Amino acid sequence: LPKVMLLPLVMAKQPKMIAQIFPIIFFTDWLKGKAVSYMTNRIEELEKDIQELNAVRSKVESFDLKNAELLHRSGPGAMDFTKQRWLDLTVKVQMKMVVSTLTSRTKGFFSFIQRNFVFSVFVDCALAQLMALGKIVAADIFVFSRAIEDAVDMALMRSRSEAELARMMTQISNLKELSDVWKSAKQRSLLPCTLGANKTTSESSKALVEVKNLLYSRGSAAVQIDNMELPAGIYALTGPNGSGKSTLFRILMSCDTNDRPIDIPLSISISEPSETLLENIGENEA
Repeated sequence: LPKVMLLPLVMAKQPKMIAQIFPIIFFTDWLKGKAVSYMTNRIEELEKDIQELNAVRSKVESFDLKNAELLHRSGPGAMDFTKQRWLDLTVKVQMKMVVSTLTSRTKGFFSFIQRNFVFSVFVDCALAQLMALGKIVAADIFVFSRAIEDAVDMALMRSRSEAELARMMTQISNLKELSDVWKSAKQRSLLPCTLGANKTTSESSKALVEVKNLLYSRGSAAVQIDNMELPAGIYALTGPNGSGKSTLFRILMSCDTNDRPIDIPLSISISEPSETLLENIGENEA
């Protein structure tokens, strides 16, 4: 602040110098601030894309390693497809990382160029010209230089903070997404049904699970059950691939009265009628 207070004295002594160098410095700094702000936003977007691609690649690799034996039995075509998929994901991640690194270096280069080849050069040239004309002495160079630089830094504080503002806005966006995910995670997607076990052997012949008017779909597979009663016992559920076997078990596991119910994923679409989908009659009335 004491150096900034010297600026009126500098302007009073050399108004032409201030009028010549300040507009150019302000304009170039404004351009640099806009460019740095854009590149900062771009870097944040690239970093987010890299994290998402890394997560996808980790899931794909984990799934393929888990089913390595099945892929091996499927023949060379499946192995080549898996290899190409891994390679494509790796190339995408590396390309994003390269672009992010180049953008970050370009941002630093813009700041370096504006500071050392525009701002400092204009101030030094103006002071050198004044010193050559005998307007100022050598002892005043440092005072004049620091007064001008500090005044410009204070005046351009807002524009130079645009990069930090862009980074902060990206972090706020990430927090909003996290808040939405947290809210959706707290809202359980369960079915109003009950599953239980028969208490007595005499009731073992009675239906343990009764399914009425159940209609659900997942992908291209659609299943409709008008009325089905299952007494207690061990069953083998068979059917072709994509017929909805695993989906039916997932629905049964989503009953809200289970000890550890599992939420129904968004990929399963259930048409719920007016009456209860699943009812427990294992504990039948006497």
